[in-house]
Amino acid sequence: MILALVGPTGVGKTELSLRLAHTLNTDILSVDALQVYRGFDIGTAKLPLKAREGIEHHLIDHVDPREPYNVATYQKEARAHIERLRTSGKTPFFVGGSGFYLKAALYEFEFPPLQKSAPIEGDPLVRHAYLTTLDPEAAKTIHPNNRKRVEHAILKAEQGQPLSSITKGHQPIYDALIVGLTRPRETLYERIHERVDAMVEAGLEEEVRALAKVAHPTALEAIGYKEWLPYFKDQQTKEEVIDTIKRNTRRYAKKQMTYFHNQLPITWVDVSEQSLDEVHQKILTLFYEKRDKKKR
Repeated sequence: MILALVGPTGVGKTELSLRLAHTLNTDILSVDALQVYRGFDIGTAKLPLKAREGIEHHLIDHVDPREPYNVATYQKEARAHIERLRTSGKTPFFVGGSGFYLKAALYEFEFPPLQKSAPIEGDPLVRHAYLTTLDPEAAKTIHPNNRKRVEHAILKAEQGQPLSSITKGHQPIYDALIVGLTRPRETLYERIHERVDAMVEAGLEEEVRALAKVAHPTALEAIGYKEWLPYFKDQQTKEEVIDTIKRNTRRYAKKQMTYFHNQLPITWVDVSEQSLDEVHQKILTLFYEKRDKKKR
């Protein structure tokens, strides 16, 4: 039986995940599309090594920031960890907020082989023809002259996330309990704002400046990182950057919740109504009940 702890950014997964990992005597498998990169620390709220309480964390800090990474690669690596933990008698325990990555790991997904990037400058018909080779269904819905949408579709397809990919209808290949944490929207947004302020105080600007010189363009598109680029070109003030990060993070949290509600069978727990101990015990009870029922 697999356990997954998910929820929007800032909801409070970290402390609870450590406690659950200790109780289950297992490792944590990160479900985060950006924490896989080394150096993307402050802006991803990555838990420092010294704060991990001796719990092994996997699928984190193992990709060079100059290299591309995609969901198909994550799927392969995540499933290898699932089998390794099962063999050692441990519970595979996923924690994070990238719902599509989790579903790709646990459900019946097949991704087409990635093709090498082709130049997308020049003739719009050439760009559109290239998109057709990557994602023919998406190409049918996008006009060749809509350069922005064509390039976005190409980028997504090259990352292994074709826009035409239909996630509904895929069947699970593992038995899993997926628990989602939630809070009232106003409270969640307050926590997001406080976290962004703390990131800036901790040196987020300096982290982004360093990464902007070496990181793969795809990684720099992430929230918390892309917003700084206009500031570095003297096109925005620092205050505007911070406000934009907060706004984009709120929007991302909303998108996360939409995906979780529509795409995954989640048991929701409102962490604003219970203590950490109560939530911890509730999740354990749900997990043991489902696991024991499966055994019978």
